Amino acid sequence: MPKSVSLFHQGYVRNEKNYDLLKGFEAQNKAWRLMGLVVEDAGDDWVMLRLPFREDLVQVVGTVHGGFLAMLADSATATVLWPGLEDNQYAVTVDLKVTYFRPVLDSDVLARSVVINRGATTATVECALFDAQSEKQVAHAVAIYMIRTRPDPGKSK
Repeated sequence: MPKSVSLFHQGYVRNEKNYDLLKGFEAQNKAWRLMGLVVEDAGDDWVMLRLPFREDLVQVVGTVHGGFLAMLADSATATVLWPGLEDNQYAVTVDLKVTYFRPVLDSDVLARSVVINRGATTATVECALFDAQSEKQVAHAVAIYMIRTRPDPGKSK
């Protein structure tokens, strides 16, 4: 494991089943492929994603655009819910609040999300985003999700 993620694993234990499930999701997700998002690790109620640095993520002032950091936070907060959903359920973002602390210049960004509360129809997830080189937190996000059930295709309306 690279030195840059050592801080982020303190107190977090990998759940191999969740990790494998999310790695499979990573392989199928076209948006993630476009952005280069990678599942770094996963546990029972937490997940860590990586957004690799690329020059085309940088805005005119020389920092990674905040919209890409928000996308990373949204992806990480939604992803941590996946292992706990039933096969016929999905989660939809209701609210995403991102607070930015410092710019990211030329480093990968790590996002560690933790489920704060999971009810029958909603979930609240917290996410900390870190500069992978400096290990400093660059942003904090809180997301609220609505948990929906897909209609049974065999039932008529």
